[in-house]
Amino acid sequence: MKTCALVLMTSDWGKGLPSNRKHTAQTMQEWFWDKSLNVLEWSSQSPVLNPIEHLWRDLKIDVKRRSPSNLTDLERICREEWEELPK
Repeated sequence: MKTCALVLMTSDWGKGLPSNRKHTAQTMQEWFWDKSLNVLEWSSQSPVLNPIEHLWRDLKIDVKRRSPSNLTDLERICREEWEELPK
């Protein structure tokens, strides 16, 4: 259950990822071409499509709504809310 608390407290997914368009530079496009790699078109505004990210988001919202006051409460509430998530 410590994983739950850790994810909730450190939910800065993507931190440190480049925010500029290095991947569209001509040299990178050539490198992908040389390696025969297909690059998917991906809008910078596209939603996260990974289902586990949605699950963590829902859990985080539910836990935050209950306002745990300490780590013990956080762990208990995480367990309770996890059990309440739809299968």
